[in-house]
Amino acid sequence: MNTNETAASVVSADEIIAYVDRIAAGFKPLRIVLFGSYACGVPTKDSDVDLLITKQRWSISPLTAAGRMRVALGVPFPMDLIVRSEADVRRSIAGGDNFLGEVLATGMTLYDAADERVGRQGRIRLRRRLRGAALVRASGTDALEDNYLPHIAGEADSSVTLEQVHAALAKIPGTLIEDFSRQRDDRF
Repeated sequence: MNTNETAASVVSADEIIAYVDRIAAGFKPLRIVLFGSYACGVPTKDSDVDLLITKQRWSISPLTAAGRMRVALGVPFPMDLIVRSEADVRRSIAGGDNFLGEVLATGMTLYDAADERVGRQGRIRLRRRLRGAALVRASGTDALEDNYLPHIAGEADSSVTLEQVHAALAKIPGTLIEDFSRQRDDRF
C-alpha cells in the first residue's frame, strides 16, 4: 500500500487494531493509547493515526524505538508514534504537561499488558466510533459531517444545536440516532 492510497481514505478500526497487535507482539509495550481524531471518532481523509506507546523502561531512546517500530512494521497509513516510558509519562504530567494529560484523559487504550479487558473495551469503542463517523460520511450530507462531527469533538458551531443535528441524523436509515429517536418518540 503506498502513501498516496492511504492519504485519500480514512483508516479502518481493523487496520488500526492490527497495527497495534503487531506493535504489542514485536515490542512488548505496557500500554498503547490511540488519541486524536480517530479516538474522538472524527477522522477525515487527512487525519493520521496517533499512538502513545509506553513501556516500563525502553533500552533505547524513545525516538529510536519509534523509528525501529516504523522500520520493522512498515508504515501502512499516516501515523504519529509517541514512545515514552511510564515514568516519563508520570513525570511529564506531574510537571504540567497538558498534552500527555489530555492524551490519557481522552485517548482510547487499545492494548494494556496488565489488563487485556481494558484493551478489548477500547477496541469495541473504537469500532463503534468509527462506524458512526462512517455512517455520517456515507450519508453524503456535508452539513451533517460539518455539524455533527464537531459536536462529538466538543468544537461545535453555536449556530447549530445538537438537537438539530440529531434530527437530521435520525432521517438516515440504519443509524443509532435513528433508532434512539424512534424509541424516544414511542415513549412520549
